[in-house]
Amino acid sequence: MGNGFTKLHNGILGSTIWRESPSVKVVWITLLAMADQHGIVEATVPGLAAFANVSVEETEAALQKFLSPDKYSRTPDCEGRRIEVIDGGWELLNYQKYREKLSEEDRKENARIRQQRRRDRLACHAKRDESVTACDSHEKSRMSRQAEADCRLQTADAVNPKPLAHSTNELGGDVSPDLPLDGENEPSEPPSKNAPSDKRASTAKRSMLALGIYNRYPRKVAKDAALKAIDKAIAAVSKRGSAGAVGDEDAAAQWLGGRVDLYAKSAQARQPDKSKVPYPASWFNAGRYDDDESEWNHVGISKGGAARVFEQIGAGQEDGFEEVLSRPDPEWAAGGTRQ
Repeated sequence: MGNGFTKLHNGILGSTIWRESPSVKVVWITLLAMADQHGIVEATVPGLAAFANVSVEETEAALQKFLSPDKYSRTPDCEGRRIEVIDGGWELLNYQKYREKLSEEDRKENARIRQQRRRDRLACHAKRDESVTACDSHEKSRMSRQAEADCRLQTADAVNPKPLAHSTNELGGDVSPDLPLDGENEPSEPPSKNAPSDKRASTAKRSMLALGIYNRYPRKVAKDAALKAIDKAIAAVSKRGSAGAVGDEDAAAQWLGGRVDLYAKSAQARQPDKSKVPYPASWFNAGRYDDDESEWNHVGISKGGAARVFEQIGAGQEDGFEEVLSRPDPEWAAGGTRQ
């Protein structure tokens, strides 16, 4: 077992592994942590049990699950099996898939950031070699801009020393009488010096969250437009605090991912004809993640060249559906024109 770290993909929360007992989940995560860069785990059953801090019997039961087919697995390779016995241990069958989960766009973005940092360092060294005064002048200019911003803030405070406080509705609920509202008894703070870099980091992080949600949507088309729509959805859900604290984009992305997983299992998403599944950009721009889940089981059906009926997919409704299909076409459908 070499030194290093394991990339744990958040998709595990929607996998069948997460529905197993605590001992099975612990053994699986222990296997991930022990695997080398090729997904190989070298250990005995008692040794693995010791690392996982569970009994040998529980370890054997967990390994048997990982060796068995899983028809609900999102990875159809090897019939959903997760490991394979090899000489000296086990091999994690889908290890490389999740290790290489970063898309080409992500790698390009990381490379661009590294290159920009390198250029910045070279530029700073060049200026320092040419003239120390130039660097001092740059620092003075930056400090002057900061002082000017502070002055504007002080002027604004003098004109409006007590801005209107947010209402309780804007704050999302009751406000404790012991806590001051925004703008009361709190000194003004100058803008953060790292605001631009913080914004870029937040944007990059949200892009990564959007990419993870896109990969879970049942139809992969118009990726650029989809990522923009998902980015806006994360910001909107985070702003309204539906998934937790207001402003928590991680919680918002996790909530959206859960809604996407539910939709992916619905009758609409599982139609054989994927052209009837909405584009991801359309789905997110329309706020379909807020739909009642039962709406996702309505599937449009056409007969005789005209739309005739909608089917509610569900247990115990087959007889009614057959009766509807046996009805004759209406006159406007048979004649090819709408009356």
